[in-house]
Amino acid sequence: MKKNIVKLDAKDPIIKKFIDTVHNGINRRLKGLSSHSEIDYVFESRVFKLLCEDRHLSAKRCVEKLNDRYNYNTDEESVIRVFRSNSITTMDSRDELVSWAISAVEAFAQALISRNEPDSEKYFKLQGSYDYWRIKSKVFCLMFYQMHPEINIGDDLINFEKFGRIYAQYIRYDMNDFLRDICGVQNRGKNKNSKRTESERLKDELARNEMMFKDLQEDFDARLEENHQNEIADFFARLNSERYGCILDAVINVRGGIQKLRKQNVELPPEISGLFILIDNLVKFVRDNEINPIMKLGSVHSMKAGDIENYSGDYEGSPYADAEEIKKLKVLSPGWYYKSKDIQISRPRLKEYVDE
Repeated sequence: MKKNIVKLDAKDPIIKKFIDTVHNGINRRLKGLSSHSEIDYVFESRVFKLLCEDRHLSAKRCVEKLNDRYNYNTDEESVIRVFRSNSITTMDSRDELVSWAISAVEAFAQALISRNEPDSEKYFKLQGSYDYWRIKSKVFCLMFYQMHPEINIGDDLINFEKFGRIYAQYIRYDMNDFLRDICGVQNRGKNKNSKRTESERLKDELARNEMMFKDLQEDFDARLEENHQNEIADFFARLNSERYGCILDAVINVRGGIQKLRKQNVELPPEISGLFILIDNLVKFVRDNEINPIMKLGSVHSMKAGDIENYSGDYEGSPYADAEEIKKLKVLSPGWYYKSKDIQISRPRLKEYVDE
């Protein structure tokens, strides 16, 4: 991102009109914001802004920067939840998303300057890829402000941070429409060199608004479902917190010990047989709720520092010398995840292991 970035000339009439289009689009959509959602969206935006600055940030470093820059008192779990809900839990996935955003912004800016169809088609080809990233429009816009701060009027960037993925998506649609108009590109089956009339623009804007309201309703329903899933995950996370003695880990430990005793045909007092039934029922309850361990308790793995990051694990041991060093690690706590929803409940705890 530090390579030569061609600055947009804000005095150019077309560029100025583009900046005004984005500015007006942001102000128009500010009116429909929910103050409750706004807090979550701003936090999410700031996480993505940091990734736009440094795509290789770990969750831990991201927390440090958030707390320092924005005076938060947040933790890794909050950042990991943002990563998880947007399918970028691994360093590679974050690198891929940010790399795409950089390329897309570069292509858009080039088309905005040249105003020719080949350049715009290069951008539209890029922007049509990676649709499995629901958040790509928001990252694209944040990257645009990162690479071209000259388009930021007043509080535009601050206000944009309050948007979720739907409003961000429609800001990008505004930008795309503007680029199509100045480059004479139409993706609606019309004459490719024709430009939209004012009547066509109004019709498109009306249809776009209807689509937006539908998308907002779907997003609202999805957020309700996500909140329900998070409540389930939070319940099991509390069960496995240190405050309650890491109950999930304890159940696994005790059950393993019981199975070992049974294999050895050890006779145990009948007074504690009820305990075995209780443990078996607890294990069944956990499994029925699709809560599964991430790693095998007590197992030993050869891992790089990046592997620990991919597991979102906690590490105990001497610092890694570099990204390529491999250490043997023993699993002290397996970590847990909500299988059907792919939600991590607690992180694995890994300790440096030395062969005896």
